[in-house]
Order: sequence, then structure tokens, then C-alpha cells
Amino acid sequence: MSIIRMYVAASAATAAVASIDIPADGVIRAITMGVSIYDATPVTGEGASAQLSFLSSPQYAANDVRGTLCDVRNQPAHVAAAITLSNGGTPFCVMTPIAVHVAAGERVYLHCTPEGSVVATAVAYLFIDDGIDVARAQVRRR
Repeated sequence: MSIIRMYVAASAATAAVASIDIPADGVIRAITMGVSIYDATPVTGEGASAQLSFLSSPQYAANDVRGTLCDVRNQPAHVAAAITLSNGGTPFCVMTPIAVHVAAGERVYLHCTPEGSVVATAVAYLFIDDGIDVARAQVRRR
């Protein structure tokens, strides 16, 4: 079992992305992912979204997207005097048990898109069973 950590930071409505290549054929057995926001003077509507996927650009508002693994959104419910570490909590996506077959060299992306003046960070962990032969035709996601 391999555990792969991904991290990305973005600020002031500028999206950011991190990517990794799967090191060996295997099966993703579990995913955890969270997004935090930091802002000294938040306004209503500010927040951040994060997405873990096989796609090089995020697909937050699209239907029938075949390459997305997990989405998380963090938005304060109201204007507060200060937000630190997501107003006291970080929304998480936890998916287990799952069985997503991946091939060595397949790329996984972690997207983070803040809205407004917030600084946002996203972190994801992939738990992968290594060394499992995967038919190449089964893992292509376009």
C-alpha cells in the first residue's frame, strides 16, 4: 500500500493546481481530501472549491464528467470578524472503500479555486494498492 499526499495553495481568486504521476499500476482504495480558507476580512460569497481528478482543468459545474474523483467546497455561512482555518473547521471528502484502477504514469490533479480575497489550501491523500496489474484500456479517462 502506498499513501500519496498532494497539496496546493491558491490566493485572491487565482486557481492553482498540483499534479502527480501514479508510480505503479494499482488500485485506489481510499481518498481523503479537504480545503481550508484563510481571510482576515471575509465577505459573503467568498470561499474555495477543490477537486481531485484525472482532468487537467477543474469541472466544478459540469455534468457527466468521467474523470472526477472528489469535490469539496468551503464557504462561510455568514460574514464573521475573522476566519482562521476555515472558521474553525475544514470540510473533508472521504471515500472508502473504493476500487479505482490506475496505471503507472497516469496523472492525478488536485485543483484549488478560491473566490474573492481568500487564501485557500487543499490537501488530498490517495491510498493505493500497488503492484496490481491493470488493463490499460480500462483506465483511460478523457
